[in-house]
Amino acid sequence: KNLKEDIEPGTYDYGIVFEHFIVNEIIRLNQYLKKDFEFSFYRSASGAEVDLIIEDSKGKVFAIEIKSSEVPSKADLKGLFSFKEIRNDAELICVSRAVSKRDLGDITVYPWKEFLDEFFA
Repeated sequence: KNLKEDIEPGTYDYGIVFEHFIVNEIIRLNQYLKKDFEFSFYRSASGAEVDLIIEDSKGKVFAIEIKSSEVPSKADLKGLFSFKEIRNDAELICVSRAVSKRDLGDITVYPWKEFLDEFFA
């Protein structure tokens, strides 16, 4: 793909770029603000995935799924439900292009900028 081409929202490429942007921002803010978070990801034997697992210095775990959609659905977040089965104490978060913060069962869906502002406050 030509790097000079526009990447359109709703495309596979846009989703990949959005996910990379969010992960890079989290890592950058962690270093800049000296938060000392530990990062990993989750993938089950059946293929369920979570984009980013963050553990803070107190042992609190945040499972973060990144979606470029403005309206992520429960079906988009099946990896978070899978992770909850092995880490019931984890806070489940979806970072997205949503217009406003909302709860989707046990999952909090955040607009990406609001998540970064709150998480790194």
